[in-house]
Amino acid sequence: MALQGGALLVAAAIYVYAGLTGAGSSLGSLVGLALMFLLMAASMFGVSRGLWKYRRWARPAAVAWNVLLLFFAWSVRPGVISAGGDYMFWGPLVCGLVTLVLVFLPPTLRAYDEGLRRQDEAAQRAAE
Repeated sequence: MALQGGALLVAAAIYVYAGLTGAGSSLGSLVGLALMFLLMAASMFGVSRGLWKYRRWARPAAVAWNVLLLFFAWSVRPGVISAGGDYMFWGPLVCGLVTLVLVFLPPTLRAYDEGLRRQDEAAQRAAE
């Protein structure tokens, strides 16, 4: 998820650069896209931190985001939108699939469940 956040930061920088150099459509729309990508990057870093700290909301958020990536990849598959190039299809497709596989690998599930169990035990001890 942190790598996806980094990729979103790079995309935001590309939009800003395109806007400042006049390579894109209009400066306002490119800055708007850059701000949207910055917001999504911050969200991905937040989800990444939540996964690292075993927060209950983080795994469903990661799954939802990556399912959306797969839908996006399908919508820009080669032959549907040719101007975007194949990277618009393969990048989100590979990121989404790899992350979903990693989130549901048995060692990942065991580690996440163990982290949640430790947090629950610590909360229970603190309540006593």
